[in-house]
Amino acid sequence: MAGRSQAKRKRVAKEDHRDGDLATVSIPGFFTAETELEFRDFLALIFAATSAFQAGRRQIARQFGLSATELAVFLAASKLNGMPSVGQIAQHLRVSATNVTTDANRLVKAGLLEKFPNPADARAVQIGITKAGDGVLRQVTPILREANNRLFAGLSRSDVTRLRAVLEQMIRASNSFSSELRERAD
Repeated sequence: MAGRSQAKRKRVAKEDHRDGDLATVSIPGFFTAETELEFRDFLALIFAATSAFQAGRRQIARQFGLSATELAVFLAASKLNGMPSVGQIAQHLRVSATNVTTDANRLVKAGLLEKFPNPADARAVQIGITKAGDGVLRQVTPILREANNRLFAGLSRSDVTRLRAVLEQMIRASNSFSSELRERAD
C-alpha cells in the first residue's frame, strides 16, 4: 500500500509540472504546457549544437597552437576586407572589443598578426595578417572547409538564410532580456 502511495505522489508531482503555470514558455501557438518537453528538447538541441561547434573549433585551433577564440579573431582579421580594426572584428564576432584586443595581442606575439596605426583614428589600430599568418591560414583553410562542408551538407542557401535570421533574432531578444535583468537587479 505504501508503495502505491509513493507512486501516486510521484505521478501527481510530474503532472503538476506540466501545469500551465509551470510552463517555461507561454507564447500562444508556439508551445503549450502539453508540449513543454518538446520545448525543453528544442533548447537542449541548441545548447548541444553550440557545444559541438565549440568543441570542433577548439580541436582545429589546438592543431595550430591557438585557442578557439584566437582562431576566430585570426580568421576574422584575415577574411574581413582590408585591415580591419579591433572594433570591426569585435562587431563581426559579436564579442567585446576587450576580448578581441586580448586575443589579437596573443596573435601578434605569436607572429600571426600585426598592428598598424589607424590613419582615421589615432586611438585605434588596424589588424593585418603576417607572412607567417598567411602560412597558417593556408594550412587551416582546407580543414575548415572540410568541417564546414560536413556540418552544412544538405542545407540550402535559403535554409542558412532562415537559420541566420532566427539566430540573430534570438541573440537580440536574449541581449535585450539580459539588459532588463541587470536593470532590475540594480
